[in-house]
Parts: sequence; C-alpha cells; structure tokens
Amino acid sequence: MIHSDLIKSDVSPVKSTDSVEFALGLFDENKVYHLPVFENGEYMGLVSEGDLLDAFDHENTVKEGSSKLIRIFISEDRHIFDAIKLFSEFKLSILPVLNAKEEYLGYLSPFDIINGMGQMLSIESPGGILILKVNENDFFLSQIVQIVESDDAKILAFYVTSRPDNTQLELTIKINKTDLSAIMQSLSRYEYEVAAAYHQSSDELDLQFRYENFIKYLNI
Repeated sequence: MIHSDLIKSDVSPVKSTDSVEFALGLFDENKVYHLPVFENGEYMGLVSEGDLLDAFDHENTVKEGSSKLIRIFISEDRHIFDAIKLFSEFKLSILPVLNAKEEYLGYLSPFDIINGMGQMLSIESPGGILILKVNENDFFLSQIVQIVESDDAKILAFYVTSRPDNTQLELTIKINKTDLSAIMQSLSRYEYEVAAAYHQSSDELDLQFRYENFIKYLNI
C-alpha cells in the first residue's frame, strides 16, 4: 500500500475548461511537465507540457488544446514497486494517486519514491552491504539468513536482481554490521560468490545503495 506520507497535494490540478495559457503557467510554477486534468470533478488523465505547447491557440481550453490525455494513475492500495514501473514506462514527472472510488488523493513524485525506497531498504540504518552472485537453483534464503545470524548479525534489507536471459541471481543484502569479514568467509564456504562488499557506514555509500537499487527497479 502507498504510504500516505508519500502522497503530496501541493501541485494544483487543472480543469478541462481552463485555458491552455493558464495550464502552461502552472507547469512553470510547479516545475513539473505533467498535470492532472479534471472534468466535473472526475479525473480525466495527465496532460503534458509539450502537448499544450504545441496547441495552435493558447486561448483554447485544455480539452481543446490537448491532442491526448494519458489516463494513468495508481491506486492507493498498490505497492510502491508498481509506482516505480509506471514512472519508468511513461517517463512521468508526477503520478496521480486515486482511492477505490477513483477519487483524487494527490500525487507521487520520483523524489518521494526514492525516499520511500530508502525507508523500505533501511537506508538510514548503519551497517554494511554485500552483493552476492548465485545460480537460481542454488539460492536458499533461509541458508543466507542462518549464515548472517550465526555471526550475531541481522539482515535489514534484501533485494534480488534477475535477468530473463541468465540463470544467475544478484543478491543485494544490507546487514546491521560494518565488519563483514566473518560473514563473507562463511558465505564463501557455502560457495556464494561475493561480488562486492561495502564495509563503511557512510552517507555516501548509503546514497549509492539507494541509487543503485532504484535504477535496478527502473530497469525491470
């Protein structure tokens, strides 16, 4: 479910009867290139700044000036991963959020999504990061958990990357310890390939971890 803290409402939607000129002013004011459009209180879709800039007469209404509205939104009960896919697929600057009655609740921004991912992946928690490579037939999560916990450590976040043309998995693991040497040795004994390890607990590495995982989601 989309956390309510991620949903914003500071970008004003436009009505289909608003002028193109008025809508273009809102794009500039809010520093976005999509705006939600409503007609008689009903969400109609997103209009892009580029679409309205191409309008022949800026005195026309948004409905008259837009060649197409993209009826894209995400329901509040969907997962944040679904939002990431929509942002990536349609190159959105904002993503409207609707409830079960398709009433407008607000919008998500890419920055909000990154923050949400950070919360999910325990970005702000101190610890180390391991990148493992393993064949999918040899992947046992319970075994990895047991190896980590045998060194009095805990897994804070876990992410699996897979490719359709490859049977090898890449595992990104955030652990609540910065000294990962004993865990790495144990993993090697169980024939897990440690592709990378980040031992420091720094803002720079946390930011890198956040960015790299976000890019991986966008490439799904």
